[in-house]
Amino acid sequence: MKILNSMKIEIILIIRRIWFWAAMIVPCLIFGLILNDKLNMFDPGGALISSAYIVQAGIFLFLMLGFELVRREKNSNCDEVITAMPGAKSAKLWGKLISITLGIIVFTVLSFIILFVFYSVYQVPAYFRGVSVKYIILYWSIPFFIAASFGAYLGSFLNFRGIYVFLGFVWIALGPLNIGIFESISLLTQVDLMKVSEWLNLGQTDPHALYDSSYGLPLEGLRWIQKGWWVVVAIFVMSTRYLQLSKLKKAVYYSLAIMFLASSAFGLTSKFDVVRATAHEINSVMKYDYTYYSNYRPAKNSEQTTAFKVDSYDIHLKLKSQISADVQMKLIPSQDGNKIIFTLYHDLKVKKIIDGEGRFIKFSQDQDRLELEFPNRYKANHTLVLNMVYEGLSSPYFFANSQAVMLPSYFAWYPVPSTYPAMKAKEIQIVRYPSFPRYDVQYTLTIDGFKSIYTNLQAAGDSVWKGSSSAGISIFAGPISSHSVGGASIYSPISLYKMTNTFKTFLSELRNITNQIQEDLGLSAHELPQKLFFATIPPESRQYPANIWIMKDHAIIGINQQYNDGELLVSETALVPAVISALTRDINTINQREEMNTMFVEAYSYWYSKRFPSTQKYDIDRTPLLKLDLNYYEYNNMSRQKKAVQQILQYTDENWEENDKMKSFFREWYSHLKQPEQLDWEYIFSLVGSKEAD
Repeated sequence: MKILNSMKIEIILIIRRIWFWAAMIVPCLIFGLILNDKLNMFDPGGALISSAYIVQAGIFLFLMLGFELVRREKNSNCDEVITAMPGAKSAKLWGKLISITLGIIVFTVLSFIILFVFYSVYQVPAYFRGVSVKYIILYWSIPFFIAASFGAYLGSFLNFRGIYVFLGFVWIALGPLNIGIFESISLLTQVDLMKVSEWLNLGQTDPHALYDSSYGLPLEGLRWIQKGWWVVVAIFVMSTRYLQLSKLKKAVYYSLAIMFLASSAFGLTSKFDVVRATAHEINSVMKYDYTYYSNYRPAKNSEQTTAFKVDSYDIHLKLKSQISADVQMKLIPSQDGNKIIFTLYHDLKVKKIIDGEGRFIKFSQDQDRLELEFPNRYKANHTLVLNMVYEGLSSPYFFANSQAVMLPSYFAWYPVPSTYPAMKAKEIQIVRYPSFPRYDVQYTLTIDGFKSIYTNLQAAGDSVWKGSSSAGISIFAGPISSHSVGGASIYSPISLYKMTNTFKTFLSELRNITNQIQEDLGLSAHELPQKLFFATIPPESRQYPANIWIMKDHAIIGINQQYNDGELLVSETALVPAVISALTRDINTINQREEMNTMFVEAYSYWYSKRFPSTQKYDIDRTPLLKLDLNYYEYNNMSRQKKAVQQILQYTDENWEENDKMKSFFREWYSHLKQPEQLDWEYIFSLVGSKEAD
């Protein structure tokens, strides 16, 4: 009864505080404005991601609300009266906690109402209602409760002139704004404090992140555990001020609680790598792989070893916070030997390898290189059976956890016969080697952890897929919807619900462009595969669109949330360079200098645009990429590069209608580009010069 009466009094007092109404109204108004702006751009996920600063503001308002609740009692000396009454302190504690919780529930319900009204008006898919509820509870409701509890705790014993300045520091430390501050401190002290920043931050990990259509809203289990830990801390600190215990009981209570909280915080922080980082953390998408492969050095023993082919894979995957795999392989070596080399992403650590007779095989992992050494020499054309167990974290580019999966076949997430690394740092960017076997391999795939999995293999039972493929295995899971368009199966993120209207046009454009490029360059003619996966794969170039992979049995189309506009998907300015990059991508072209690849792709795209002018919205009045390069070289006084581009432009402008001559020009260029020898600007001058002479 005391708690109930205390709660009623607290509620009456709370609604009289200006901080309460500010906490209720201000975030809701801002949220409505953000929703209207983002949904006008067809970005429902971005509407929530962009609420990072609402969270920061809400933390401040509820921190001050909790502080003012307690300071009121201190300033009026009511706390002395309450202390003298039996059981009053604990009743006040629970009264405050319950009243704060009720206030946050009211705020949360108001947010849901605003959100669902906007979702209905803009016809956002029903999927977003469920995940939005989880998101608001995780990033709004729980943090606001924690902030109010800490405010009440600090108000119960702090009383000095600089108290509001101190509260300001607490406010910044507990919100998304702490990222920039801790990053600056880390740079000055040369001590990585980003883990501390992540653990203190009650809001989004990266307030500047764009919504990832394939990954969805960041709702990983560890984020819930982190917030739950802070709730326990909040209740603990509040109880220390209000529970009436003997000195001995207090000492025991404090010791046990602090030991538990400290040990659990340390344990959980060490596992925070499983949360996908998108900001400036060491393990983030922006930094991790680029830093690693920039420092990549070929293995000491990097010579080619005995050639072999994989006849079959039987892969059993468990996807929770990381990848756990049990892979059985049948290999057929073409020569006698005792060593075999695979490529496997370096953070996937092999636990053991056993042969078909149950013997443990000696192995070593050096970066992405996995070397097996057999106890006895094997014979050519004799089938070897291996069972390999490994686990670890996937690349930040290619997530694989309990929330979503994006493991394209060209990424070495399973052991593939290769001596090349999974990726290569190339000037200012990362590019990926096509790691999958280019010949038919029999695959069996079993996956635990997801109900809905999308792959290029055929379903063969519950959580089992089988099939023969010369393009490896691609796996996708998460917020994905499937569509059937003109006989093709298309899998795309649910958030791109407007983009689906342009699928038919896109397939037609993609087929036309693919056929034309194959004819122009004399490539083997292949039909467009009937399975297409739209996913947020990373681009293979920062200078021109290169976000498409076309393989024999499936294609992967790189997109982001901006594609929900629809028109961007069929933009030839983006499609042509992406398709030509996909059709000419191999080990040697990847190893060429980036500016050589760029010149070839952009020069061909320029010729294509002159023959087939686009009428798409995003292509009208667009400056060709090659001319943008010319402007760049001219601005930076790069006379040699500028001259080369000028010659290519002049040659194309003079000869673009002579198809045979231009085909010969680009075929010769491509024939040199795919050779191991490095091209340079001298080659460009000689190529244009020889063709002009002809």
